[in-house]
Amino acid sequence: LHPRYSPDGLQLAFARSDMAYRADLHLVPVEGGPVSKLSSGQREILGLAWSRDGGRILFSAAPDGIPALYALDPATAGEPVRLEDRIERVEGVGAAEGLVTFESLRYTVNILRLELGEGSGGLRPVVASTRQDHSPHLNAGGERLVFLSDRSGSLEIWTSDAEGRDPRRLTSFGGPLLT
Repeated sequence: LHPRYSPDGLQLAFARSDMAYRADLHLVPVEGGPVSKLSSGQREILGLAWSRDGGRILFSAAPDGIPALYALDPATAGEPVRLEDRIERVEGVGAAEGLVTFESLRYTVNILRLELGEGSGGLRPVVASTRQDHSPHLNAGGERLVFLSDRSGSLEIWTSDAEGRDPRRLTSFGGPLLT
């Protein structure tokens, strides 16, 4: 829900989700009254904050599967403006106008290899980057690997040799997550 008081203390902004994790921003007077829906169709709202002047509500959401920071004018609602990609959770506003504090959960997921049998040498990295590489599958001959990676900025299908050398992107979706 992430309820947050407006800077003047008269309103509360909050996120409300349905069972499918689609969330919308809402506004309600602190003294009670009708709830106003400010947005629609967000994927999951991970946090929100008011700008110091109350003119914007900043929130993190992932409507296309990629977390980002958005701003919305609570007076007019309208379409949220995407400010920055890869922002996981907005927690508050800094002490000066124009500053926002937020959590950025960035982690890597790499593909490892384990040789089965005695004396195999244990785990070793095969495909690694500063982003997420996952869902590996070797071809029947064991010489080619296919995997998913967001190393290009969006989740795409990649191939390499079985050792992870010569990675090549096969797709250029440039947008929402694949399923």
